[in-house]
Amino acid sequence: MKTIQAASNQGFVLYAILIVVILSAMVAVSLLYATKSAEKASVAGEQGEQAWAVAMSGVYKAIWMALSEKSNLEDLTDNPDKFKEQLVLDDGSDKWYFTVYHWNGSDESEDNIAYGLEDEAGKVNLKYLPKSVLDAAKETVLLSALNEKSGSTDGFDLAALDTDLFSMEEDSSLLVEDATSSETSENGNGENSSEKAPEAKKELPALTGTNSAPQFEFLDAFVKEKGYNIQTLYGRDLDMNLKADSGSEDVGDAFQSGIASGSLGMGVRHSLTTISYDLNVNSSGEARINLNSTNSTLSQLGLSEQTLAFIEAMQRNGRTIQNLSMLLNANERLQNEDGTEQEYPVELTDEEMDTLFDNCTTIDQKYLPGLINVNTASIEVLEVLPGLDETDAEAIVDAREGLMSDQMTTPAWLIQQGTLDTEKFQAIYPYITTRSWQYHFYVAGYSIPSGRYCVLEVIADTAEGQPRTLMLRDLTRLGMPFKVETEESDNAVEDAA
Repeated sequence: MKTIQAASNQGFVLYAILIVVILSAMVAVSLLYATKSAEKASVAGEQGEQAWAVAMSGVYKAIWMALSEKSNLEDLTDNPDKFKEQLVLDDGSDKWYFTVYHWNGSDESEDNIAYGLEDEAGKVNLKYLPKSVLDAAKETVLLSALNEKSGSTDGFDLAALDTDLFSMEEDSSLLVEDATSSETSENGNGENSSEKAPEAKKELPALTGTNSAPQFEFLDAFVKEKGYNIQTLYGRDLDMNLKADSGSEDVGDAFQSGIASGSLGMGVRHSLTTISYDLNVNSSGEARINLNSTNSTLSQLGLSEQTLAFIEAMQRNGRTIQNLSMLLNANERLQNEDGTEQEYPVELTDEEMDTLFDNCTTIDQKYLPGLINVNTASIEVLEVLPGLDETDAEAIVDAREGLMSDQMTTPAWLIQQGTLDTEKFQAIYPYITTRSWQYHFYVAGYSIPSGRYCVLEVIADTAEGQPRTLMLRDLTRLGMPFKVETEESDNAVEDAA
């Protein structure tokens, strides 16, 4: 009996030892798994942070270029040497690059990206362009697409709205109206007859500005707040990789509603903004001279005696120069210093035009919000300007393609090149510029060969002093927007979108 009991006790001990060994092995495996998982998570986290850091280096490079290349916008908008596949770090196992890019206006998958920054002033500013201008342009291709009613609650019927869509109050001085009058008299036969008085001159639209810095607001939020069709912002590019989504031509309600014609079908967000503004300074950054104020420095600009005499006579007679375009072929009857009326004609040379439009103004306000850059705006954006049709917009785009950047430093080139006549130029001048201070762009930071990446969307403002990042949106979750192959490696970061 003792032998049997001893054997039983030994068996129990062995069984207990076996259980302990199994449990220990399970704990060891769990610890090993946890250690490996933590190690992988740490590496993944570090590489994710590395991708973010590399992308941010692209953001800094883009802003630095925007500050240093203001005079040559071409070097900013499409410059592969400076913005495409820029090597940041080689850590021994990976090479890390960034690419700065934006949509070039084409929805073709092979040629849809430009390497550089997108000019915000080349877009229609929904928030700050005067309501009178936007109302007059509501039938244009761009604004018709934005107002297109869809089957969803995001749709918007402009005809049914009786409230103000835009934030800027209508300024009666911006309206151009025919001023005619008639006089009724009785002729010798006792019959009434009406005679038209000489047609009064049209008031030119006034240049407007503000001393308060324009406030930033997200385009998406502004469009939704004002009741526009928000789906038109993204069109056939819901994943924001700057390529038409597969099947977006004929599949799904999300694609069918809010798709405009032509390139606008890729999303009207590429033609709209809420943040663009210019500064009322010359190309050297100095405050411009107000022609409606007595200023002794005006004589130092090298203007002709005829032009100076006209400006002085306008001041002496208490007449306001609404905008600089008034000086184009001007001829006013004004009192001279002796109180006698005489004609004061003006014939500006090309050199004088450049001097005036760069160095002079007609208002004292510091900020000029919502001006459209005629050097970069698309045909659809240019059509929004008062008095311009598609033919005029196409003429502007065609003309600027053959000009050097130093020929387009002021809006005067539209007259100098014969692109617009004086009347059309005077109608649009208060709403245009040839400069850019705010930029929109995307940055992809990525590694070869591991394929880690980070994609950011950025809006930067370089107008005053220290540059500001107005928007920084992480789009990494939408996938890598393009395939990347470098000369150093046959491996590629695949398009995951």
